[in-house]
Formats: sequence, structure tokens, C-alpha cells
Amino acid sequence: MREIRMTSLCNLNEKYDRNIAIDLLKLFTMLLIINSHSDVLYPSKISFFASGGGIGNELFFLISGFLFSLKADIKKNLLKRFIKLYVPTYIMILITFAFGKIYVNVVRWWMGGGG
Repeated sequence: MREIRMTSLCNLNEKYDRNIAIDLLKLFTMLLIINSHSDVLYPSKISFFASGGGIGNELFFLISGFLFSLKADIKKNLLKRFIKLYVPTYIMILITFAFGKIYVNVVRWWMGGGG
């Protein structure tokens, strides 16, 4: 049977080599952001509790940047991130413009404006 030892609160999840303290801080920042968007759920007298979204957002991006800087090969990771984010974005922009132009031309034709 495997022995479970708690060496540190900051590194409980040795299987995935993750820092649980950073994961908990990210969870806290996400809860701050969700809470700030839930202002309609609070009665008007205590609506000031729906705050902290700005701080949560800044902390979340600070933590994400910190974790990104810890990766060994930053150039390789930047290229992977560029391909993962921007290539699909530009493909969707092109598709949207193409179908948007077709849609506008069909509507103009239908309304009697010609083609």
C-alpha cells in the first residue's frame, strides 16, 4: 500500500506536479469574479458585497503570467499558444465575413434591391 505523506501544503498533488496553493488562489480569484457578476442576486441594501471582480481579474492574470513564465521553453510555448489561439480566430473571422457578405447580398436581393 502506498504511503501518503504530507510534506507541504503547497505541493500536495505530486502526481501532476501542480502547486495546490496556486490552484486555490486561482479558485479564489474566479469566485471573486463570479461574485462581482452576481450583483442582481443581492438585495439592494447589501449589493456592495458584489465586488472584487477587478481585483480577482488582475490577480488571475498575474498568476497565469507567472505560471507561463515558469515553463522551460518560452519561444516554443509562445508559438504553440499563437497557433492555438490566433489561427482559429482568424479562420472564424474569415468565415464570418464570407457568410456575412452572402447574407447581406441575399437579404438585399430578397428585399428587391438587386444583387
